[in-house]
Amino acid sequence: MSIREKALSALALLAVVCAPNAASTTPRLPVATDKAAANNEVKVIDETILIPYSQAATPSAEFGNALSKARSDKENHSGKSPSFSSGAYGDHFTWGADAGSSIDMSATDMSTIDLNINVGYKGPYVRFLGIGAGISTMVDNSSRFYPLYAMFRSSFSPRPRFCFLDLRAGVAFCNLLDQPNQTDFYGSLGLGITLAHGRRFSSHIIAAYTFIPLQGEARHHIGDLHFATLRLGISF
Repeated sequence: MSIREKALSALALLAVVCAPNAASTTPRLPVATDKAAANNEVKVIDETILIPYSQAATPSAEFGNALSKARSDKENHSGKSPSFSSGAYGDHFTWGADAGSSIDMSATDMSTIDLNINVGYKGPYVRFLGIGAGISTMVDNSSRFYPLYAMFRSSFSPRPRFCFLDLRAGVAFCNLLDQPNQTDFYGSLGLGITLAHGRRFSSHIIAAYTFIPLQGEARHHIGDLHFATLRLGISF
């Protein structure tokens, strides 16, 4: 046997003798117990709350009260329109304002700049139900009219919807050119889209058709008024 073969045999024998001792002295990784695994488990209590399972078993009184209040607030507001959050005057009071322009479609140079203020009620299916008043000033002459109307807005759903119907009906106090002051019917039908909303407000844009049937001499000289109206508004 050569010297090289003798050396390899000696090394193999040494490895066999030392292997058990090395295995006994090698540190072993701790095995996770059931209790440790339970402490690391995460349980979903609500959509936005994650806590360890060990804490969920016995939550503190303060945590339980806060969680109950959060769930109650979520249930109370889940079916309301973007403008239906609570305000300083309760859950059902709302008010707002619109500003815009009405383009005359009857070719009588009666296009207007409009400003309206509204006050009313809000609820799960009703975005707005109340009254409003405004002023519309003609751009090309000194005529104007003052609408006073009842207004209804709804998306016909208890859930928040970004599209809604805007319906207005009432009277318009008209001061047109050299015609005597008169009171006429005022009606407007439009489709609104919510632009932005928060807990206490919502903004919107409304495209509508507005109609004022004139009476007497004004009807013969001017004719009924037909407008394509665009409004930009906010509600609280």
